[in-house]
Amino acid sequence: MGNEIKSTPFFEKAQFLIGITLLGGYVNTYAFIARGGNMVSFHTGNQIRCGMSLAYGNMSDFVFYLMPILMCFGGVCLSEILKWVFKKSDWRLNTMLIEAVVLFLVGLIPISMNTLASYTLS
Repeated sequence: MGNEIKSTPFFEKAQFLIGITLLGGYVNTYAFIARGGNMVSFHTGNQIRCGMSLAYGNMSDFVFYLMPILMCFGGVCLSEILKWVFKKSDWRLNTMLIEAVVLFLVGLIPISMNTLASYTLS
């Protein structure tokens, strides 16, 4: 009775957490260097740039830096919808598989469409 061993879910294991952290850093670096200089997951930086753009009256930059923040919010909403859709299975794994497919597809978006790629990565 007292000797039951519980297995740790994969999303709580150190290897997974380290991997997802490194992946997030890689995606942010890729987007910043190769996809137009926008930070796709470092939204504090985007908020600062939004404020600076607004203060200087540069509305096009303001919208450019605001969009990843809004897209992140949309991603959270989509994640909650997927959680409901996959409620009978492992929604975390299914969501990550969808994200992997999206990341692959973003790599196929031409450089001429960097803004779309950057917003999609957010």
